[in-house]
Amino acid sequence: MVTTHKGQAFEPALKYRDLHAGPEVYSACGRLEETITRLYRQAGIKQSSSHSGGRTLAVKVLAATVDVDTVQTILGRQSLDHSKPYLTVDQETI
Repeated sequence: MVTTHKGQAFEPALKYRDLHAGPEVYSACGRLEETITRLYRQAGIKQSSSHSGGRTLAVKVLAATVDVDTVQTILGRQSLDHSKPYLTVDQETI
């Protein structure tokens, strides 16, 4: 488990987004996303974020298992629409 610099759990906040199916309220932890991005930068990994790390994980799991449901569960997404941006496969993988 990743904790704050004070050893406490990160707290999610309600966020809003517009999807093709209509508006949605969801919970996300912006501070944790910022922390992961900072850790990437400190490690010298440029152009990375919590989202790019999730995308890399999703592509590798999808290539290994060919199971979208597994990827969706790992990413913690309730809807396939939320997982689709993470499920791109590059030409090298094909």
